[in-house]
Amino acid sequence: MSELERKLTDVRRALSSEGLTGLRLRGVDWWAWATCGGSSSVIMTNEIGVAEILITERGAWVITNKVEHPRLKEEEVPQGYETVVFGWQDID
Repeated sequence: MSELERKLTDVRRALSSEGLTGLRLRGVDWWAWATCGGSSSVIMTNEIGVAEILITERGAWVITNKVEHPRLKEEEVPQGYETVVFGWQDID
């Protein structure tokens, strides 16, 4: 089992035991953990990067904008995540 598979299994086990349906990770520290070392930072002093992660019982997604998607997919996102891409103006 890969590092990512172990982490997703652990998160899903915790979700189940707490009766939750999903976990949203926004901070660059959580991004690094969830992607096994990736970075969603563009501005180094910002605690929230250019993408988020959503993990549920049924899937795991990277949510980002059209501008950052190609770079993140190529350089930072490990196999095992699907991506959801929005226009930069649509993300809060």
